[in-house]
Amino acid sequence: MLKGLGELPWVLFIIGAFIWGIIAIDGFNLVEYFFKHDWVVRAIYIVFGVSFVIEAARRFRHWKIFR
Repeated sequence: MLKGLGELPWVLFIIGAFIWGIIAIDGFNLVEYFFKHDWVVRAIYIVFGVSFVIEAARRFRHWKIFR
């Protein structure tokens, strides 16, 4: 199942990291700037979180500890 997603989770992971980096450095929330509705912002952050979990599952699967 994870292979069918291709590189989409990795791309979303990088974008999410970039956005959180901007928030940490400057306090500027890029997602809230472009999307004014609270539910849209939450949905976008949920997508970023799910992409992190998928990408982490892909990476950790190759470690000997998790076999």
